[in-house]
Amino acid sequence: MTRLLPALAVIAACWPTPAGEGARLPATASALRSAPGYGPELAVDGDENTLWLASLKPDSANNRVWFQLDLGSVKPIARLHWIAAQGTPYPASAPAEYRVLLSNDGARWNAAAASPPGAGVQTHSSVLLNADARYVRLETTKINDGTGWALGIKEIWVTGGRDASAVAKGFRPRCQARDGAIRLTWQTPTSVHPGTFRLYRVDEPGAKGDRPLATLRAGRNEYLDRVPNWTPRYYWLEAVDAGGRVLLTSEPAAAFARPPDTATAPIETFAFWYETYKPSTDPDASLKHLGDAAFVVGPGAGAAADLAANGKGVLPYVTFYQTSGWARTFPATADPQQVAKEIAPVAFYHKGLHFPGSPPGYAPSVFCRPDNVEYNAGSILYTACPNSARLRELVLAHVRSQLDGGVLGFFVDNGYEDDVAAGSVCESRAHQHYYGEQLTGADAFLGLVMEVTCEVKRRHPNGVVMINGGVPADASFYGLSLGDVCDGLLWESYLRSSYSTPKEHVYDWQDVYRSSVELEKGWTASPPRRMFVLSYPWDRAEAFFCYASAKLCALPWSACLGISDPNHLHFGGHFGTYPELVDLRLGRPVEPAQYGGARHGEVYSREYDRGLVVVNPTQSDQDAAVPFGKTRRYREVFTGQEGEGDTAAAKLPPESGRVYLWR
Repeated sequence: MTRLLPALAVIAACWPTPAGEGARLPATASALRSAPGYGPELAVDGDENTLWLASLKPDSANNRVWFQLDLGSVKPIARLHWIAAQGTPYPASAPAEYRVLLSNDGARWNAAAASPPGAGVQTHSSVLLNADARYVRLETTKINDGTGWALGIKEIWVTGGRDASAVAKGFRPRCQARDGAIRLTWQTPTSVHPGTFRLYRVDEPGAKGDRPLATLRAGRNEYLDRVPNWTPRYYWLEAVDAGGRVLLTSEPAAAFARPPDTATAPIETFAFWYETYKPSTDPDASLKHLGDAAFVVGPGAGAAADLAANGKGVLPYVTFYQTSGWARTFPATADPQQVAKEIAPVAFYHKGLHFPGSPPGYAPSVFCRPDNVEYNAGSILYTACPNSARLRELVLAHVRSQLDGGVLGFFVDNGYEDDVAAGSVCESRAHQHYYGEQLTGADAFLGLVMEVTCEVKRRHPNGVVMINGGVPADASFYGLSLGDVCDGLLWESYLRSSYSTPKEHVYDWQDVYRSSVELEKGWTASPPRRMFVLSYPWDRAEAFFCYASAKLCALPWSACLGISDPNHLHFGGHFGTYPELVDLRLGRPVEPAQYGGARHGEVYSREYDRGLVVVNPTQSDQDAAVPFGKTRRYREVFTGQEGEGDTAAAKLPPESGRVYLWR
């Protein structure tokens, strides 16, 4: 049992703001190579509208390149920051694997940091160094997915001094969510020798702690706080000496209690519906095409009652990335002053931003820039600020209204990966920042998603908040990652895309499979990395191939359920409905830790409580002989053939999947 010390006086504490890094240091830049017209000086000019680019030619050799900053003399360095390109101009992109080297003389180098394992593409980064050096070099070994993208950097810089907040971050309580409780643990920096700890808890970020939640003797490093499920709380610690002097204040930690994931059945399949929803009273009711999906993404709240009456929930679209729904759209010819006036309460602002035709300091969303394929000059939206108190009010009011109307959750489209706002702090004085003044756009996005998820789960314990898109790898909301605050992300175009040409339609199976194996592990990782997958098959055979491949790794699966383009003639067309697969319920994998299933020569399989999936990923026929482990009666779903035996014996066509159900 945790022993509490008697409180001698009421002690109030302000929301902690540990000292952070210093100012940006001036530097000259150089690089291993540069594309014509994209010299290294363009990455250190303070203008995010210019960039350095290693090459304009796609080539696997682009993965290995370096970019270097010379500070002129040896100086204390806190962090290395960069903002990388996101595909414009092609093939400019961001690093996925890198290391940071430091040198005092430009000849002898020491490795100071490296990309976190599995972090993925890092468009924005803030790498802790806390070291002395004259030269700082970013050296890459993989750009984007490694297939030929070239490193492109809009801005790169180092900050001076020492990031004292890093010490406070190490002291930050680690929060483990439990059913009706939050378990907090912490480690005291070796340089600090407290007599007691004061633990504070508040209900809103930035709130003042009127009195400690607990005062604990030195040597204690954990506390169990019993709180209602799905109700955000914010904690911080003070290390205090015997005389009552505060030696160190931790960074704050956000947390919420929740039941274990095992409390609900796993989601096996779900549905997307892009067409106009037709109610069950219609002769061609949409329900005929949906199958027994756990939920349906797409229809608005108007479809909720009809779907609920038939045992299904709906996840309507919503976005927090751009001002759609929170401010009106504008034509490209709109008066910039009027635009600024209308979007200021909810839009991201940074004084260094300048986009032609837009008000200074504001950024059109990526889809509303002239170089984007979806650009529409008659409908311009701006990048939203998730930290805006006004935007938060609008979002939560919308969420509550939709929940009142019967929706099960939300599909949050686009995530928050903006190349401008995701890694930057909003500087607007036209709205209040609810989650904290020093959070980046992506950090605050996580806080907003957390609140939406808690609203949903308080109404519907089985509700779902799914994110299409992500955030930069280093985004964090007071210790919480994207996987902590939602039910999962969407992998769109799993194995098969919505492109109408075969080359762009098909993805490499081995690449998809390797990623899927890691994603299956991610469902039980800490923090969790849950992924739902959506395929766009052209026909029934492709649908079985995609479904069975996803089930090798126990991933929740959906196929596009639109019907407007049955001959797949257009990009973004909708290629068929597959309720026979959506209806399947395999149960849980028999061997949960057999990630990716078992391999039998060139064929793969995975056994579940109620069946088995088999995949031939090769370009040739394969004779499959997959043992069942015991004699079973079964039905093979693709052909409808029934049988009995201890082995699945069949000739599988190239790139095919089969499903055996136990009878």
